[in-house]
Amino acid sequence: MEGARIHAENAIRQKNQALNYLRMASRVDAVASRVQTAVTTKKVTQSMAGVVKSMDAAMKSMNLEKISSLMDKFEKQFEDLDVQSSYMENTMSSTTTVTVPQNDVDHLMRQVADEAGYVNITVLFSVFQKF
Repeated sequence: MEGARIHAENAIRQKNQALNYLRMASRVDAVASRVQTAVTTKKVTQSMAGVVKSMDAAMKSMNLEKISSLMDKFEKQFEDLDVQSSYMENTMSSTTTVTVPQNDVDHLMRQVADEAGYVNITVLFSVFQKF
């Protein structure tokens, strides 16, 4: 009985350590996503600055074709920024929020219990809920 208790304590300690590593990995992913967003924003800002300078030059010459072309380029860069921002927001949401549907968890536990030939599933659920 003492050996089983020691194994159970070790299992719980390992599980807690694994969860802590998972939390840390999630935080690192979130920080990496934020850094990527900052880098992308900086690149777009630099591109926009170039477009604005070109627009100033085009406005001075009043070349309508050039102005139209620059406006199209400017709009495309904003669309690209929106797509990249949306992607980064989705990535950050998925890394900072880890939710597993309860039905999936219950199904997996039943499957493991069936494979192990475990008859009393309620006892098994109560054991898992203690952890």
